[in-house]
Amino acid sequence: MILGTPIAGTCVRTGGRLVPLLESRDGSAVLDGVEAPVPHERIDAVLVRQGEPPEPGRPFPSSASHGAPTKPAARPDTRAEVRGLVPRLGPPGWREVHVECAALGTRIEVVATVVTDDGRHPWISPQELVDALQRSRAVEYRPEQGAWTTARCTAVVGAEPEFETAHAEVRWADGEDDPQAAFDELRYFPRVQAPEWLLVQAWRHFANHRDAAGARGPVRMAQVFDGTDGDGRPLAHRPVLPWLEKQLVLDYLLGGEVVLSARSTSEDEIDPRRPPAVPKQFHTDGTWAWPLATAYYLDAHDITPPRDFLDHIRRNGHRCPERVADHATEQAKALVLGADPDALDGERAADAIDVARRFIARFGVSRRFYSFTEPLEGGWSMLREPDGWWSVFCLDEGEVRNESRFAEAHGAAAHLIGAVALTRTSMLRELDEPLADYECPIEPLGPDLPLSHYDDRFVVVLPDGAEVDRFGTSDGNTVFVPGTGLPHRSMPPERAPGEYRRYRVLGGYEVVTGVIRPDHGQVGGGQAYFLPQAVGELVAGGWLAEL
Repeated sequence: MILGTPIAGTCVRTGGRLVPLLESRDGSAVLDGVEAPVPHERIDAVLVRQGEPPEPGRPFPSSASHGAPTKPAARPDTRAEVRGLVPRLGPPGWREVHVECAALGTRIEVVATVVTDDGRHPWISPQELVDALQRSRAVEYRPEQGAWTTARCTAVVGAEPEFETAHAEVRWADGEDDPQAAFDELRYFPRVQAPEWLLVQAWRHFANHRDAAGARGPVRMAQVFDGTDGDGRPLAHRPVLPWLEKQLVLDYLLGGEVVLSARSTSEDEIDPRRPPAVPKQFHTDGTWAWPLATAYYLDAHDITPPRDFLDHIRRNGHRCPERVADHATEQAKALVLGADPDALDGERAADAIDVARRFIARFGVSRRFYSFTEPLEGGWSMLREPDGWWSVFCLDEGEVRNESRFAEAHGAAAHLIGAVALTRTSMLRELDEPLADYECPIEPLGPDLPLSHYDDRFVVVLPDGAEVDRFGTSDGNTVFVPGTGLPHRSMPPERAPGEYRRYRVLGGYEVVTGVIRPDHGQVGGGQAYFLPQAVGELVAGGWLAEL
């Protein structure tokens, strides 16, 4: 009989192989990929196996640094926690509980059995116990020997529970090595001198994944503590640091870009008797954001930053980047304020793109040769990368060339404008290529409808002697081919069109032409011209003659 409820990673051994357990009911096990339930009598063992997916592109972990390990405050007694959990979580009627654990990196395997009045039974370890074992590894880690890799806990009715750990080579239930687990073990629990079996497996993982590229996600926020105890005091289940690495991590935490800052300070949560000197400030390196309180608690109480943040610091060689992308800074600020990062810097990015478009349009360069949304073959692209930096480059037969990166959008836009200006002769707009709004050198003025109401926009020359007409006041600059009816001008039928006037062009000059779209229930389709100045000004200047 299998006791307990399956949790994530619960497997059984049957027929010489490990199979995920979905459910245990009526004396049978429902297994993933197995059509019929398997009787408990055919189950050889039950175990919980959990871990995290690999993170590609990581450098090989360094050895532990020099110096004595720190002595953190807010450090729970995880051995007492495990010894207390096993009898408390054991199933009803237990007389003995035996738990065996193997762990490396983020991978952990827990096999448990229970003795009751009717015999020995497999028991599925609750998640609370699995998590406590993981915390115990972190808290008991020492740079000289690493974290424990095997553990055994035994509880017998009427006796004190026993919890024993060792640093032996791990033997997994499937009989296979796990190079990723070995690699992660050295990442999270670096040793002064790692054993050869651990190094060999870790190197195998590194050799197979060293060139893999990892995806960049949004900025993450580091937490100062992991929780609180029953009395509300903070707890941190984190490894110690050697003396030298503590200094390096402190330097990192004090660096980065300042996101938000207040002049006041707050109370020390670990030792309220101290003066209130905890800073109210947030920093970011473009990947992580952290309260400057993390530096205070590391310096004053040896509280190590959280695991993944510490791993990131080590990956960066304990050196903060000199410059952080504007978008990453806004992401960090949004995390602190609970705001939308795009709302904080979206307007600046949109303005930079608009400036670039308008300048490039003046060069006569076709939209076919530049992009702000995706890499463009045979042209220039200005894109924001996942890390928040802007990249300007050209794509030639799938190969990125002449790439430059910028922390803020306007710098990238300026570079793009210059790059396009130098290469524009091969990218000019065709004569029959319609214009986008921002490419039009002339826009409607005064009361006239905007460019968005027109299709097929081009720059043309209105020759000397050409005639045009207009309904309305002379402070606009939109005119039509003479004789265009009101329905073809898409004028609202309920609105008076205004006074009609007809003009002759004097001298000839460039204008923008377009075809008005159907609107207000009218058919549209009329040919319009946008003159370089208001009609009244052109008449006064001798460029138009009223007929």
